Amino acid sequence: MIYSSSEVIQLLVLGACFALALVRALRIRTAAWTEVACFFACMFLGNVYWYGYLAVFGDTPGVSYISELSWIAGDVFLLMLLAECDQVRGLIAPVRAAWIPVAVCAVCCAYYIYANGHPLLNLADNGLVAALGFFAVRGLAARPDDGPGTPGRSFAFNRFLHGAVLAFVVVEQVLWLSSLLDPTADFAVYGIANYALTLSYAAILAAAWRSREL
Repeated sequence: MIYSSSEVIQLLVLGACFALALVRALRIRTAAWTEVACFFACMFLGNVYWYGYLAVFGDTPGVSYISELSWIAGDVFLLMLLAECDQVRGLIAPVRAAWIPVAVCAVCCAYYIYANGHPLLNLADNGLVAALGFFAVRGLAARPDDGPGTPGRSFAFNRFLHGAVLAFVVVEQVLWLSSLLDPTADFAVYGIANYALTLSYAAILAAAWRSREL
């Protein structure tokens, strides 16, 4: 199987994002930037194994627990960042819209389990993505002028970052759904979603670049 352009571009973008985030983390040395760098490291390494398998064996590894665990770890690092941001903001009024991504991910998870099984893997993937969506919406609802330190420089009140994470959540679900519609991954929606996922990775780094403190 030959790589599609969306896969090659995504691997290159993830490699660049990891390198830039790592340099930033080594310079600034904060927990937030370490989590960003680890997020990109896990996503990049998961893709390296996936596409490496494709290059050697000429086919995708199907359900690859090596790649899946790497991607799950990446989601955990990103979730750690958003959860810490939520703690920094302190108590805010309930955001009912934050439960919308949770509900959507729950429905999608049930469908994935019905369609292809793997309940534990689907629960882990969708549970983490649902949590990311929940905290992303809460971050979008927060007021940026209430952040600690220099206004506009805090991860906790960076609406662009939370918007990029929410876009990442939406695109992930579209990608997973489209892969079930056409397991050969040649479906047009899958390719478009894969390009959108690449853009969401770049957007997360670009948005995080605006912030230095949690």
